[in-house]
This record gives sequence, C-alpha cells and structure tokens, in this order.
Amino acid sequence: MNYREVLRRLQRHDSRIKELPSRGKGSHRIIHHTGLGQSYPLKYHGAKTHIPPAVLNQLSRKFELPDGFWR
Repeated sequence: MNYREVLRRLQRHDSRIKELPSRGKGSHRIIHHTGLGQSYPLKYHGAKTHIPPAVLNQLSRKFELPDGFWR
C-alpha cells in the first residue's frame, strides 16, 4: 500500500486524522490524530512511497483502528 492510499483510508475513517507535512524530520511526515492526541511519523519520498505491513499494524494500534482495517 502506498502513502497516498494510507492517508486517504485514515482520513475517510476519521476526519480528526491530519497530515502535518512541515512537522516531519527529513523524509518523514507526521500523521496526527487530534482526538487521541497521538502522532506517528511516516516516511515520504513522494505519494507512491510504499508503506510496509508492519508499519500499518503499528498505525492500527496507535490510532485504535478496527481489526482488518487495512484489508
């Protein structure tokens, strides 16, 4: 799954999830859930950057997403 798809799914699921492009360090962007007060850095080398399944699992735990969210 690529960066654009991940961000689109997260924002469709919960409108409180925002991307903070200027807050990331280096080639990362911060994904922030305003309701939970949680943030997670995602690597970004363009919209088609591949996001590995392990990172998707970490996002699920961090943002309390339902089981099977990424399928």
